Amino acid sequence: MNVNNRTNFELYLEGILFNFASANLNETEDSFPSFSFSIPATSAATKILKGTHVTFFGQDPVDPETQILLFEGRVSGMSYAKSSGSRTASYLCQSLLNI
Repeated sequence: MNVNNRTNFELYLEGILFNFASANLNETEDSFPSFSFSIPATSAATKILKGTHVTFFGQDPVDPETQILLFEGRVSGMSYAKSSGSRTASYLCQSLLNI
């Protein structure tokens, strides 16, 4: 699931609602789910460390007023990229099922 329209999704880091640029949730048979997200590389991005608790919620398709948990895990890796005047920080997350 790639998320570019963020209106129905919420990302929490250590319980704090966080703005994100994009998110990608992967789940396959015989494998634990993985999640990645990217944010603009600001000073706040440097405070997200490995082991940071991540929860990602989305709109319930049955009840649009309800948010459901789509992923819960911890940050396991990070990278930074710079291109034509913009900087992006990307984070890879490991499911709590795999820890």
